Amino acid sequence: MGEQSNNYSLGTVLFAGLLGGLAGAVAGLMLAPKSGAELRRDVKDKAQVSLHSLEQTAEQGQYSLHEVSSTLVDKGNQLAEDIRVWVHEIAKTKTNLFSSDKPKTTNTALAPQPDTKQ
Repeated sequence: MGEQSNNYSLGTVLFAGLLGGLAGAVAGLMLAPKSGAELRRDVKDKAQVSLHSLEQTAEQGQYSLHEVSSTLVDKGNQLAEDIRVWVHEIAKTKTNLFSSDKPKTTNTALAPQPDTKQ
């Protein structure tokens, strides 16, 4: 049988954990023997704690995303600079190869030979 690979992103795992925790907390509160006012207060408190936790997770994700994007931009800029230098060197080499400053050589094997007989 073939192996299956489950590639879940960190965000998916965090969201599933948060959702499961919230569902468990709500179920626990609903099944606990409390008055309506106490239950509403507990639900409100748990919701605020969950919201705070979600905000912290979002801030951490935003910070991580900013770091990764900065790194990618820096690497992209370096790659662009490397390509510019490379293209400049190729153009310079090409110019030197076809420059008219170099003495022209002729293939003497194909050139007409002077008659040396007298």
